[in-house]
Amino acid sequence: MALNPRPGHRHIPCPLCTTGTIRMAPDSAALRCSNLKWTHDGFSGGHCTFTTRDYSSVPLEPGERLVIRDFSPFAFAPPVE
Repeated sequence: MALNPRPGHRHIPCPLCTTGTIRMAPDSAALRCSNLKWTHDGFSGGHCTFTTRDYSSVPLEPGERLVIRDFSPFAFAPPVE
């Protein structure tokens, strides 16, 4: 996971819980919240249920586009000249 975005790139906040960021699922092309709800062997964590395969449903600011760098989704705004 790329922790430091390049210039013009920003992490995308989750539209559902607003506290997590959008991440790419390691086992598929789905995008999901970093606070995704999970359970495993009696343990549980996370609280958000946001997951999508529709990249156009990810909220971006005007002029931004979704880019994937090193398997991490970012909102990219090209520099204004």
